[in-house]
Amino acid sequence: MKKISFPVLDKYKYWFFVVGSLVLALICNLLVFLILDDPWSVRTFLFKTFFMWGFFYPVTFIAYEQAKKQHEEEK
Repeated sequence: MKKISFPVLDKYKYWFFVVGSLVLALICNLLVFLILDDPWSVRTFLFKTFFMWGFFYPVTFIAYEQAKKQHEEEK
């Protein structure tokens, strides 16, 4: 797996927050539907995904801060 260099991540950090949190919300919501075997509908899937999207935004912020800290330690 190719690592993203920190200067590129720093340049597009706000896109990383938005896209990263959306991807995490989609994956977790899909896993919940598959594991719990809930009745599936597009409306509930999208509602739960966008609801969870806001909760994963801080997670991507923490991931960014950890990458920033690691980059500063490597310098």
